[in-house]
Amino acid sequence: MSWRNYTVRFTNVGWYPYVDILRDNFGRKTLTGLTGHMLHFIIGSMDMKYDVVFPNDRQWGTLLPNGSWTGMIGDLTRNYADIAVGPFVMTQDEAAVAIPSLPYADEDLVILSGVDKEHESNVYGYITTMDYQVWLLLLGSCLFIMGVVGIMDLHTNPYMTRRQRRYRFWRIFWVYWAAVFFEGSVIHFHSHTHRILLASWLLGVMVIMHMFVGYMESTLMVKSETFRINDVEELLERPKIEPMIYEVGGYSSIFENTESDTFRRVMQQVRKHGRSAYGDEMFTPDSLRRILDRKAVILMEPLSLHTRVGSQCDQFKGEGLFHISKQRLLQIKMVFYMRRQLDRKIQIEIQKRLRFIIDSGIFRHWHNTLVIDKGACWTVERSDHMHDYEDLHYSDLASIFYFYFAALYMSFNVLVIEILYRRGYCCCKYYPPDKVAEKEEKRRIIERMRAEGAASAIPSSWLEDIAMPSNSETTRDEVTDLLTPRSAKARRERRGGKTHVTVLSATGQCRHDRPISSYEAHATVGPEVVPNGRIASTEAEYPEEPVYGQISDETVEETAGKFIKTHSGWAAGDGKSSML
Repeated sequence: MSWRNYTVRFTNVGWYPYVDILRDNFGRKTLTGLTGHMLHFIIGSMDMKYDVVFPNDRQWGTLLPNGSWTGMIGDLTRNYADIAVGPFVMTQDEAAVAIPSLPYADEDLVILSGVDKEHESNVYGYITTMDYQVWLLLLGSCLFIMGVVGIMDLHTNPYMTRRQRRYRFWRIFWVYWAAVFFEGSVIHFHSHTHRILLASWLLGVMVIMHMFVGYMESTLMVKSETFRINDVEELLERPKIEPMIYEVGGYSSIFENTESDTFRRVMQQVRKHGRSAYGDEMFTPDSLRRILDRKAVILMEPLSLHTRVGSQCDQFKGEGLFHISKQRLLQIKMVFYMRRQLDRKIQIEIQKRLRFIIDSGIFRHWHNTLVIDKGACWTVERSDHMHDYEDLHYSDLASIFYFYFAALYMSFNVLVIEILYRRGYCCCKYYPPDKVAEKEEKRRIIERMRAEGAASAIPSSWLEDIAMPSNSETTRDEVTDLLTPRSAKARRERRGGKTHVTVLSATGQCRHDRPISSYEAHATVGPEVVPNGRIASTEAEYPEEPVYGQISDETVEETAGKFIKTHSGWAAGDGKSSML
């Protein structure tokens, strides 16, 4: 059948890239764009002519309260046109008054938002490499192990004052916590249980912190993406952002007539900002700058966004980047509408040729090759981050300086608090250590150590400040026990016309210019007593020159006996000596 003399009337307001109109020098109109080209070929293949008219109100089509339609749909109902080019999103109201074509394009409804830049540096990435749960677990484990070590220390070394226990408690804590940051500490654990526990902690910390270092290095080398809106939930979480919906083509009807609770909430957020839909003013430079400032977003299909926004990229150089959400809101069907009274055979033929174009893939080829250069104002979507390398800037390492200044600030505040506390300012009262109570505690511990046979382990620093009473039997036993032929040596020298004898233990020489420790013993004879009981000397039958050598058991017994006998005042506890 031939429709050579038949002219089809198209009504259109133009929407690039789907439809545009070119006029030649003779005033003839030609449809261009995706939908325009397709209809141009279909009508030309049917050997028909076409003309393009424009709605008087320049609208797409809105249903009025009285049941009439405006725009292109109104032209169809009033027989002003045969085909409304659109493109339209097929809706129930429009399909009730016009014949929709086959859906020739499936488009995704997405969100256009703005970002400052492609990548960002996380200044707290050194800490957030591991989440707070890992850090809390590390701290909790350290405190737990510290408690276990404290209990073990109490069992293995019961002769400590409260002050010493507090000091050792915190000493152990910093040893374990410093290991988290690969900081070495000097501490001696004589118990194998302590050593096994410390080795287990170091092994676990080594694994965790090497993972931490690896992730931290990757954070520095590979940049993370800046935050961008990728789904409707992220949009709804930011009520200050205004969603802008195109008022034509059925976009607004999707949100107004939907049964989805999410879309209803989107529409409520749209109305909250004072408008329900927008027209071409969405793509003015001022509106697009609102998107870059993260004050608004546009809900539309990607092809229109790329063509309408990409052509203006040069105006926004350095102001930010546009981003299209990765997740679609829904898939929409693009159609055009035909007048119901149009010849039925023409309708069938148009639908059949439209099917040929869709099945052949021609339209999809046009769709994919229409936009070759989107412009330089878009974020880059990649499946991996192998190309996200950038040089390190100050923002990448700023957290180190932030932490440094924060530590200085905290240290200064602690210093001020300590000064105020020491001087009793600002309702602070300083309680100095009770030295009398501490000496009394040391005295009790020394008595217990002697009673339990651990007198040799009494710290010399305790004996310097505390004059402990003793008896001759205890003194003789201790001196004799320390001065054995296998572990002791005697030094003899002539000073001031007298021979001085100094007995050296296995732990080293005990001289008159240092206090007596619990691991050293001095046995000298004679009436001369050095102040504080550190050295005593007397005349003896020894060679004139200094001699170093082993001494016999008899010498030890004799020397110790003379020591006890000569200095019986010490044994009586007259306070002149603190040797024992």
